[in-house]
Amino acid sequence: MMKDHEHPVSCLLISPDDNYLVTGGGPKDLWSNAKPEGFVYSMKTKKKLHNLEKMKITRWSSVITTKNIMLSCGADYKSTGTIFVCDLCSGEILHEVVANSMYEISDLYLHCSQTYALISISDTGITNGVENKYAGLVDINNGKMVRKWS
Repeated sequence: MMKDHEHPVSCLLISPDDNYLVTGGGPKDLWSNAKPEGFVYSMKTKKKLHNLEKMKITRWSSVITTKNIMLSCGADYKSTGTIFVCDLCSGEILHEVVANSMYEISDLYLHCSQTYALISISDTGITNGVENKYAGLVDINNGKMVRKWS
């Protein structure tokens, strides 16, 4: 396991039922063009099941529900403000929720009902120096943003 990673592994997530291991990693070099890597493995067979190419797997922005649904942020600069809702069993992306098209999601928390995810976005504009902060509530089942707070 984990021989599929070209870069160091920086995050491991185990599904609540112990059936899946999700790994994430990427280049250490800030200026590298390489994309972050994410894979799903079977804990029983120790074999790779899926590539998670669109997702950036980190301990701050990735969670797994008891139904083996994973939420994670986008992997490239165009989708860092997007939450991907993925079925770990099939590897299928169920929903893409664009929370913010300009700024990266900094935190992602799962509500105890496992129906909603709370996200936070915070960024200081490089060009204007204005700090932008807000939180949002996402419905995992339908992939819709329920509410935003500034």
